[in-house]
Amino acid sequence: MGENRYTLRVYPAGGGREIYRIMEVSGNCSLDSLCRAIFRTFDFGDRHDYGIRMDEKYGTSFPYRSDAKSGKCPDRILIDTLLLKNRQRFFLHYDLKDDWIFTVVVQSIAGNSEQIAPVVIREKGP
Repeated sequence: MGENRYTLRVYPAGGGREIYRIMEVSGNCSLDSLCRAIFRTFDFGDRHDYGIRMDEKYGTSFPYRSDAKSGKCPDRILIDTLLLKNRQRFFLHYDLKDDWIFTVVVQSIAGNSEQIAPVVIREKGP
């Protein structure tokens, strides 16, 4: 008890109204666990490397990267340590060669919540 609970809207680039998932996750969940849950809910495997950008600047530099060649490894980063704010966006790039991009928008943050693994609470589209 005591960590934050985040409600996140996740959608692939260009699909925010037609294809999305609303997810909840505890602040003590790793960034890697959240990313892998996103991949599963959109029927992607987790065989490819991925990167996370916390701003809208497009490029090949990712502060958090699954292959840990650059940046910080997401399996050691807890969601609460990102210091997310309501309406903040960050971007998940899956398969860095094919460049699938997911936008993650913080819809709400509730304090003092019980621990939960990433879970989809609402979805639309394939």
